[in-house]
Amino acid sequence: MARFRLLAVGITSDIAVVMGLMGYLPDNVDIESIEPTIEQIKQTHKLYLAQADSSNTHTIDFDFYKDMPFHYDFLPRHENGMTLKRSMQMSYFFEKHFYSDWWWVYCR
Repeated sequence: MARFRLLAVGITSDIAVVMGLMGYLPDNVDIESIEPTIEQIKQTHKLYLAQADSSNTHTIDFDFYKDMPFHYDFLPRHENGMTLKRSMQMSYFFEKHFYSDWWWVYCR
């Protein structure tokens, strides 16, 4: 689950994170495939982790809107931040905060 902040919708951070989870980077993604890929994920509720490396793909259940909620409160260090959480059966196993501004990204 990703917890996004105010700017994320305008700069399509949600789409970038999903494409990143699928193993795509700006230099290896077909730009024309992004919109249909996101629509397919929204319709099927399936996310293909590491799809860019077909030998290592793993499919998970994924509700684009439920699993990528946008929040309007701020993390303590910066207003442009997100929290990534890995959970299973409502138990959290991993949580990491990421912060960014226009020039750099840093982790807590």
